[in-house]
Amino acid sequence: MEKFNQEHDSTQQLLKDIEAQAEKITESRINPLDFKGHPFFKDEEIEDDLRRCQEKEIKIADQRLQLTPEQLLEIERGVSAEYTFRQALENHGWLADKVTTIVASQFDDYFKGIDSIAQIDLGPGRYEHIGFALDFSTSIEDLGNKLRHTFDAIDKGYSPSVKYFDSEKTGKLKNFRVPRIVIGGSKEVFHRLAEYTENKEAVPSSGNKTQYTIEEDPFKHIVFGEIIAQLSTFCNRLEKVIKQAQVQRLGDVEKRATESLAMHMNSLKIIQELAKERGSTMDVISKSIRADQFAVKMGTALSALSLTPIELKKDAR
Repeated sequence: MEKFNQEHDSTQQLLKDIEAQAEKITESRINPLDFKGHPFFKDEEIEDDLRRCQEKEIKIADQRLQLTPEQLLEIERGVSAEYTFRQALENHGWLADKVTTIVASQFDDYFKGIDSIAQIDLGPGRYEHIGFALDFSTSIEDLGNKLRHTFDAIDKGYSPSVKYFDSEKTGKLKNFRVPRIVIGGSKEVFHRLAEYTENKEAVPSSGNKTQYTIEEDPFKHIVFGEIIAQLSTFCNRLEKVIKQAQVQRLGDVEKRATESLAMHMNSLKIIQELAKERGSTMDVISKSIRADQFAVKMGTALSALSLTPIELKKDAR
C-alpha cells in the first residue's frame, strides 16, 4: 500500500509538472489576436481561424475521452519530451550557440503541421529558420503520415509555411515560408527526454549502463541526421518536380518549385555546416541512427515516399 501511494504521488506530481509546462507553451504561443489591425490580415479571417481551432479542440477532447489513463499519461509525457526538445535547442546547444525557439500559433500547429520554429542566429543580421513537427508519443506510421503531408505540398511546388509568424528579428509576417522537418524518436528517447524535465542532471540509457546529460545526449546527432535526410530528400524531389513541370509546361508550378528548392538548398547547406561545428559528422550521425531502430524506420519511410510518382495538374493546390 505504501508503495502504491508513493507511485500515485509521483504520478500526480509529474502531471502537475507537465501541466505547468503546457501552460508555459500556451503562454508563449503566437496569438492570432495580436495580428488584428495588421495590414495583411482581416479581422474576419483571424476570427474564422480561431473558430476552426476551437472546433478542432472539441474533436480532440472527444477523442481523449476514449483513451485509458495510461494512454493519456503517455500523451502528457509527450508534452514533456517536446518541451525538453525546445529547451535543448535554445539552452543546450543542440543546433547552434544562439537559437530561439518560437512556438507556432495553435492554427499553424493544427492546420499547417508546424508546432515550433527554430530561429538560428548566424551572425549580424543573418538568421535561418527551421519549422518542426514534433511528435514523441505516436507510431512510425503516424510520423510517416506527417512526412507525406510535406511531400503533398512539395509535389505541387509549394513551400511549407506558417500563416502567423512573429519574432523580434522579423516582426509580424503572414505565410512565412520555412522548411518543415518531422522529428520523432523511439520510446527510449521519448521517456529519456521526458525525464529531463524532472530536473534530473542525468538520466539512464537503456539498461541503466550510461548516464547522459542533456548536452551530451546522443539524440542530438539523430536530430541532425533527420533534418539533413529530409532536406536532402526534399531538394531531390523538388528537382524532379521542376523537370516534370517543364515537360508539362506548367510554368506556375515550375516557378513555385524553383523558389522552394532555393530555400531548402540554403537550409541544407547551413544545417550541414552547423552539424560539423557541433561534432555531428556523417560518421557520428550514421552510427547514432544505426543504434536507433526508430530512426532507421523513419529513414525507410522517407525513402519509400521519395519513390512515389509525382502527378502534376494545372489546378494543383
